[in-house]
Amino acid sequence: MMDEKQLAEVIKFVKANPEAFKEAEKWYKEADFLSKKDAWDESVVFNDWDKILFLVNNFFSEDYEEACFMLYLGIIYTNDIHPTDKIIEVALKKGEKAVKAEKTTLDIKPPLGEIATLIYEKLKTLPEHKAMNLPQIAQWLNDKHEINIDENTIRTNHIPQLQPYGLYHKKRIGYCLRQQ
Repeated sequence: MMDEKQLAEVIKFVKANPEAFKEAEKWYKEADFLSKKDAWDESVVFNDWDKILFLVNNFFSEDYEEACFMLYLGIIYTNDIHPTDKIIEVALKKGEKAVKAEKTTLDIKPPLGEIATLIYEKLKTLPEHKAMNLPQIAQWLNDKHEINIDENTIRTNHIPQLQPYGLYHKKRIGYCLRQQ
């Protein structure tokens, strides 16, 4: 039977990673289970970590004090549902690995081409409240680096490379980098 510490870990993890549980929430709402036990059994049978943690968080933490009291008595809401230590522990570990892998993948930025790198470095030097529009970028490339390139080429070939690096565009104002 899961203890107070384990329940607190699940609650903390679910609250810190809400995006990881959107599919589990959708699954629960669409499945229209007859009982909490049916939902629990399905999540455990298929070993779906996100569904397991979603159910623990939503069914066993609705009222934290009551849940702790029930845990203390060795019963969680009904006698039919018994999340075991091992199931919760494995689900937490899988969840932490999945969330970490997803965040790591999001942090990987593709390399920039030569011209995109020059533009990136220039935009990094701008004061927080300033931006550069395409004609200014083209002029700067021509003046400082002797690269004669048209605005359309900058827009279609080089600007998209900067998206993962926090590029922000305000129509009629220009491009800048968001603080990361």
